[in-house]
Amino acid sequence: NGHEAVFNVSVNQGATWRDADQRVSTNFSPGSIDGDMKLALARSAGDQYVFVLFANRNFDNGDFYVTVSSDRGENFGAPINLALIYSPPSGMPLSYGHILLTVPGGKAYAVWHDDSEGGGLGLNSVYLRATTNGGASWAAKKKLNIVDLSAQVERATEVTACADVHRRVHVAWKDKRHPTPMNSGSYPGRILFRSSAD
Repeated sequence: NGHEAVFNVSVNQGATWRDADQRVSTNFSPGSIDGDMKLALARSAGDQYVFVLFANRNFDNGDFYVTVSSDRGENFGAPINLALIYSPPSGMPLSYGHILLTVPGGKAYAVWHDDSEGGGLGLNSVYLRATTNGGASWAAKKKLNIVDLSAQVERATEVTACADVHRRVHVAWKDKRHPTPMNSGSYPGRILFRSSAD
C-alpha cells in the first residue's frame, strides 16, 4: 500500500522537470491506494487537455477514475469515477485493460473490460465512455461486444484501442467464448473488432 497517482511535466524535452510532483489521486487519502494501481496518461499533440486515468485495487475496488487538466498539466480537476462498479470482496468485478485515447479538441475515450455483468466469474465485456468537452461530462457507458448467440456468456479479454487521423476510434479484443452454448469454460476464441464512424 501507499502508492499514489502523481503527475510531472517537462517543457524542454525532458532536460528538466518540475521540482515537485503533483498528486492527482485526490479522492483518496494519502498513502491509501493499493500497489496494484493501474495508470494511463494521454494528451493530443497541440491540445491543452491532459487526461490521467488511475484504478485503485484497494479493498477489491473495481472502479477507475479520470482527472483532467485544461491548462497542459498546471492544474487538475477532481477525479471522476467512470466505471461505477465498486463491489465488496465477495463479488470482485474488477476492471482491467484500461486504455485512454485522446483526439484534439478535448475529446477522449476510456476503454476497458470488466465482469460487472458476470457476477465476478470472469465473464468480461468490453466498455467505452467518451467525452467531447475536455472531461466536463462523459457519455454513458457503452458495451462494445455483441452477444451473437444469446445463450453464450461473454469472455472478452486483452482489449486494445487506437484513434486515427480522422478521429475515429477502433477497438479490438480477444473473445474466448466457448462454442457450446451455456458452457462458461474458456476457449481459444477469436479476435473481434469494432470501429466508430465518427
